[in-house]
Amino acid sequence: MTPEGLGPEELTQMYGTRAIHSAPTPVSLSSVTLSRASPSERKTEMRKLFVAGITTLALVGALVGLVGTASATSPAKAKPPVKLDGKVNNKGTKTVKGGTIEVEQDNYYFGPTFIKAKGGATVKIELKNEGSADHTFTIDDQSIDKTVSPGDTTTVDVAIPADGKPVNFYCRFHVASGMQGAFFTKSGGKAKSTSSSDGGGYGY
Repeated sequence: MTPEGLGPEELTQMYGTRAIHSAPTPVSLSSVTLSRASPSERKTEMRKLFVAGITTLALVGALVGLVGTASATSPAKAKPPVKLDGKVNNKGTKTVKGGTIEVEQDNYYFGPTFIKAKGGATVKIELKNEGSADHTFTIDDQSIDKTVSPGDTTTVDVAIPADGKPVNFYCRFHVASGMQGAFFTKSGGKAKSTSSSDGGGYGY
């Protein structure tokens, strides 16, 4: 073992140059502290290690709990207020105010998809095609069939039944892709099927 407290010159005088170079590398004191410690010191060190381990486990548990809570509180997808046949790309629900509402046409949905209105009212729809293809706004029972080209806007009046039954509207070209929606007065019920809701359509 290399005597403690001796510098290179003293070691050279005692052992010569070869002894210095061949002397074993000193071991870090921190790596042997526990083995050289007295029973009371060893007990203290073990207690510190135990507390550190418990603290780490507690932190991991807290992080897992936070992740679980975040997942549990994530908002669920809104349920459609009325049922429609076929695929529906649901982009939300809006209530008509002042007798007018803006409706976006895009690839391939209407936004909003479901529109709440008063029974017996006539609603003016302001359509804007923000997609890259032609879209129609079609209601079979009211002989409404407006084609809107990309970037264009138009208006159409829709009569809401006094009995409150849902009214289905759709795009003739893309109904099979889920581009349809409905007017309704209250949640529940089902809109009458369209002539193209079976997926036949006129699509391109």
